[in-house]
Amino acid sequence: MSALQYNKQKHKIGVKCIISSLTLVIVAFLLWNYRDDLYSLQHITFTHFLIIVVLQSLKRLAQAEQLRKVLYRVTAVHIPFKKWFSMFITASLSNSLFAQSGNIYFASTLKKYESIAITHFIGGRLFVLWLNTCLTILILFVLILCFQPYIRISGFPVVILVAILLFLSLAGPGLAVVTFRIIVSDSGESSLSGMRAHVNRLVETISKCCQDAAVLGHVLFTALIIFVVGMGAFSVVFHSIGLSVGLVELAFFLALLKLSSQVIITPGNIGIRELAYGFLSQELGMGIAHGILASVIVRVSGYAVLFPFGIYFAGRELFILRGSKNK
Repeated sequence: MSALQYNKQKHKIGVKCIISSLTLVIVAFLLWNYRDDLYSLQHITFTHFLIIVVLQSLKRLAQAEQLRKVLYRVTAVHIPFKKWFSMFITASLSNSLFAQSGNIYFASTLKKYESIAITHFIGGRLFVLWLNTCLTILILFVLILCFQPYIRISGFPVVILVAILLFLSLAGPGLAVVTFRIIVSDSGESSLSGMRAHVNRLVETISKCCQDAAVLGHVLFTALIIFVVGMGAFSVVFHSIGLSVGLVELAFFLALLKLSSQVIITPGNIGIRELAYGFLSQELGMGIAHGILASVIVRVSGYAVLFPFGIYFAGRELFILRGSKNK
């Protein structure tokens, strides 16, 4: 790494730390201003938390199997689920702490030990994320039309906002590829030719998945399971702090979780996601503090799944590698 790259990386980390600090200060300030709502924490029981952790675990299992099946159909490489889940959880834990570090670990491990091309991994992962996001927003859109078609956020009709978001989710990848190809063809720079080749391979992988009925069916089915499990988890989260929340509101929070997990600004989007949940909760008439508390509970329960499994799998992998070196 050159001195310039090092300074850029150092600057980027510094900016993220500043953003994290500012958002956490704002979160603390809001919780202090609405401290009366914090008494809702007394409703949380160990049973509530255990149910949320179990649902979080089921979600991780479904996500792991979803991606494993896609890569198998693309590469014809079969990886036992136990081994795959170990890599998946380790990568998820790493991603939650350091943005994209888990994806880098996952891709490099698959390339080194399973001979799976990095473009196949990225393409398969993007395909899964895309379909999951589209399905979540589509279900939210249908729920709004059926139960609360006139709901507004900051005076703006939500049904229009979600319709635009759904269109961008469905058409976004195609528009991004077309835009990139236009820029590359117009620039004529040879330095972009390698990038164009990588993008073409990604597009080929995603197109192959889209044309495979078995892959589409599997991803959509598991995405539906993940959605239902997520709705159940949020229902228990809000019930644990004394709130009864409807289907539309639950779907809103689930969609926000899905979107916030794809745009990483700070490690785990800590502080930012809490503010987003607080704003949404306030707009839905549930109180800003309750939204922040819900985000904290979701975050803590997620770490309660990732940390034990992640530390165990990472430790076991290091132990195996050390043992193989000693032989």
